[in-house]
Amino acid sequence: MAADDLLDETRGDAPGRGRLAGRRILVVGGGQEDYGLKPMVVHAVDELVRLGYARREPDPADGRAKLVTMTERGLQAERAGREAVARVRDAWAVALGEREMEQLEALLRRLRATLWPRVGSGATRS
Repeated sequence: MAADDLLDETRGDAPGRGRLAGRRILVVGGGQEDYGLKPMVVHAVDELVRLGYARREPDPADGRAKLVTMTERGLQAERAGREAVARVRDAWAVALGEREMEQLEALLRRLRATLWPRVGSGATRS
């Protein structure tokens, strides 16, 4: 499995939280299960905008919402991050062997699913 595949698995819809479509995130109102995430998301977006990695745009489909779009600087940072993750993964695969690396990735995915189940999946954290 490529590093991009692992990174892409973290993307997807989170009902009531946001929607990722291409390089845009639509931040919408949180429900009862907000978990205090909205202020953290707003702060993170504020910082990304301030640093030039993202910009806010009006959502043409919903006047109340804003689209957060990555700038060219943000896209460059994402590429650099993906390349760094790929280099680390490759180094670990050399040390462990490809078979054990795939086992490690599977275990890490399982751990992530247990600790941070997807919103709306019906899974609970024990």
